Amino acid sequence: MVLHNAANAFFGSDPDDLAANLPALHKNFTPFFETLSDDQFLFLVTDPGLRSLYADVNIAFPDTNALHESIRTGFTRMRSAFPSGSSVAVTKVYPYVSNLDQYPVIVSDSTYVFLALDLFLGADHPAYAQQSSYLAYAHEPRFAVPSLFQALAQERVREKEGSLSLVDQMLYWGRILCITEMCIGSENARNILPYTPEQWAFCEEHEAELWRYFVENRLLFEQGIAVDRRFIDPAPFSKLQTSYDQQIPGMIGRWLGYRLVKHYMTENPEVTWSSLAQMTDSRTLLNESNYRP
Repeated sequence: MVLHNAANAFFGSDPDDLAANLPALHKNFTPFFETLSDDQFLFLVTDPGLRSLYADVNIAFPDTNALHESIRTGFTRMRSAFPSGSSVAVTKVYPYVSNLDQYPVIVSDSTYVFLALDLFLGADHPAYAQQSSYLAYAHEPRFAVPSLFQALAQERVREKEGSLSLVDQMLYWGRILCITEMCIGSENARNILPYTPEQWAFCEEHEAELWRYFVENRLLFEQGIAVDRRFIDPAPFSKLQTSYDQQIPGMIGRWLGYRLVKHYMTENPEVTWSSLAQMTDSRTLLNESNYRP
């Protein structure tokens, strides 16, 4: 893995110096020049709005070395977990200022990975003022690195073909989130989903009854958009039709899938991460997890 901080390289120095260093920039930041002429590039890096976002990036991420080390450590763990046929070693990672693009992370053929730091400036940043609070919270800086490795995990996790039941989707996301946690470290597990500390604590405290709800109401093998919206998709809260729905964060199906897969890996220590990523038999994974919170 090679890390080139485009945010710092483009906005951290005088624009006149950039003009003189264009040959070196072309070499280290090739993807940015595939669609931009030199004049267009220099115009963008002098844009007041982009430079203001870069100033806010420095506030949100005051320790650039710590950010870089978190990314490098995660790639080391991923390379160890997926040793064969992995392109991780040659991946180039570019933290950059995206001008508030809708995609926090872009993965291009596992060769280039772009991390939009201006999408992690904090929930209260004016750039996200028009968003619902649950969406704005996902812009907290602590979710930047986990978002990067979640995107890379999605590149590796195989999805079951055909119609997907709720449990299929739960275990698809559960595998992605467990791989994400492996990359960022268990001490950062609470950053794999954009939950507040209170929401995560609620899920842990009520894990058994949440799981019991899905089992007793025979929801695990249900299919359809309504099921996705209630339990899988981002939402202000999950709709279990209980008196405490407002306390249950959205995407509770992903969280329970994560807990189930995590339990599966504990129960089956011989299973490699590569093998886990390829598993699509939800019934087998469910049965062999012995998940009974």
